[in-house]
Amino acid sequence: MDGCEGFEIAIEMRLHGAADARASAALDAHVAACATCREFEAGVRRMEDSMKSDTEDVVRRIDWSRLRSRVQQVKTQNWVFPLGLLLSFVVFIAGVFLVTGPLPAWRDFSLSVGVVVVAFLLLFSYSSGRAATRLREARNAEESREKLLAYWRKELEDRTRRLRRYWLALPLGAAPLLLLTAWNVHRAHFSVIVLVLSDALLPAVFIGLALYSRFVQLPRLERERQELE
Repeated sequence: MDGCEGFEIAIEMRLHGAADARASAALDAHVAACATCREFEAGVRRMEDSMKSDTEDVVRRIDWSRLRSRVQQVKTQNWVFPLGLLLSFVVFIAGVFLVTGPLPAWRDFSLSVGVVVVAFLLLFSYSSGRAATRLREARNAEESREKLLAYWRKELEDRTRRLRRYWLALPLGAAPLLLLTAWNVHRAHFSVIVLVLSDALLPAVFIGLALYSRFVQLPRLERERQELE
C-alpha cells in the first residue's frame, strides 16, 4: 500500500474484522511510526464506540415483546386483503345467482362475469404471492433481535411512505360516489334518507378512513419510527 490512504482503509477493515494477521502486523508497524494514522485510528474508534453506544441505548429502550407482537400482527394482516378479496368474489357470485335465477340465464351475463373472474384471479394471485413473500420476510426477521429491529424500521418507513402518498386517494375515490348520490336524490322517487344510507355510506367510510390515516395513523407511525432511530 502506498501512502496513508491505503493504511486508513486497512484500519477500517481491521475494526470490522476484515484484516488478516500479516496485514495487521504491517499496519501496526506503520501506525507506530505515523502520527496521522494514529490520530485517524483513534477517531474511527471513537466513532465506532459512539455508534455502538447509540445502538445499545436503542436496544435497551425497545419493548421486545411488544415489537414481536407487532410483527405477528403484520404476519396476520398480510392475508386480510386476499381473504377479503375472496369473500367479495363469493358474495359477487352469490349475487349473480340471486339476480339471474336458473343457470341458463347466466348467458346474458357471461361476458361481464368472465371479466370479473379473470380480474379476480389475477388480483388474488398477485396479492397472495405478495402476502407469502412478506410472511417469509417477517419469519426471517424473528431469527434475531438485529433482524427484527431492521425489519420493523423498514416496515414503519414503508407504511409512512404509503400513507403520505395515498391517503388522498380515498376521498378522491369517494367523490364519484357522492356525485352519484346527489344525482339519485335529484331524480329518484325513493326517500332521501334511504338513498343517503345506501349510496353515501361507502363514500363516508372512505373519507373517514382517509382522515384517520392522515391525522391519527400517520403521526403515530412517525413517532414510533423516530423512537427507533
